[in-house]
Amino acid sequence: MAAESGRLDYIETIRRWRARFAEPSWRKRLVKLRLVPRWLTSRDFRLAFTSGVSANSVCFERQLLEHYRLTFEKRG
Repeated sequence: MAAESGRLDYIETIRRWRARFAEPSWRKRLVKLRLVPRWLTSRDFRLAFTSGVSANSVCFERQLLEHYRLTFEKRG
């Protein structure tokens, strides 16, 4: 069995997901328009979207979490 840390790879994966999620589209605009009433009435809801902080990214960057890959090989 082999174990390898993928922590840095996972940080990059999260960065790319966030960039892709941020790309504009008409569908996303429609979803955001539907959320306007909640945005206006809920402070917690606004905070969740304006903080810009990914809890997973922070944990991996501060080395609080690891992301190991385990590889099992059949011995022949």
